[in-house]
Amino acid sequence: MDHVEMLIQAFRSEQPSGLFGDALPGKVDVVEDLAAINDDRILPFFLAVLTDTNEYDEARLGVLDQLQFRRYTSEERAAVANAVIAVMLHDPDNNVRRHAAMTLQDFMDVLGTVDAVGHVLLKPDEDVDLRHSALRALGNAGAADRAMEILRALRSDERLGEYAQSTLNIWRDRRS
Repeated sequence: MDHVEMLIQAFRSEQPSGLFGDALPGKVDVVEDLAAINDDRILPFFLAVLTDTNEYDEARLGVLDQLQFRRYTSEERAAVANAVIAVMLHDPDNNVRRHAAMTLQDFMDVLGTVDAVGHVLLKPDEDVDLRHSALRALGNAGAADRAMEILRALRSDERLGEYAQSTLNIWRDRRS
């Protein structure tokens, strides 16, 4: 068993210890240790942890943090973006969903990401903090046509309309 296998096994063997099912510090530490290693087994492991709704939220949040700092091939970027999108759209934990939306700001160039973020933004009944995180992510899309369409549709939103208009104004000024 090599070092990566040992770390993954250590992660899987950790049991809950917190009153609220929080991750043991060991799980978060293992995620950080794995992030420092360049090995093809780590990304699939991270994506499995991220999308496992039975996994401890702190470990999943740690994975989201680490996904932002790695270098990827275009295929890996698409896999990461799709996993993070799935979490943002469907996870039962709003805190994990908010962090997923923030993580997507680094993946706005991946096909489907702008539309997924727009889907969250255009649902007024969504968690307002999730919508704010999604709006921040969309701000990193730049003045792409689809992003501008979403922001234009959002201008009449009671909570986010002013920010949407402000972003459109900034993008317009940059184009001038």
